[in-house]
Amino acid sequence: MKDKKKIFLIGGVILGVVILVVAAILLTSGSNKTKSNDAIKTNY
Repeated sequence: MKDKKKIFLIGGVILGVVILVVAAILLTSGSNKTKSNDAIKTNY
């Protein structure tokens, strides 16, 4: 039982980290897209 709990804890931590990384990547790529769009608007 204890081993299973450890596996679940480790799995949960890994899942949390992966979700955080994906969210960070999405946020940064989203901000980059908006920045490039703003630059295009100012040029024209």
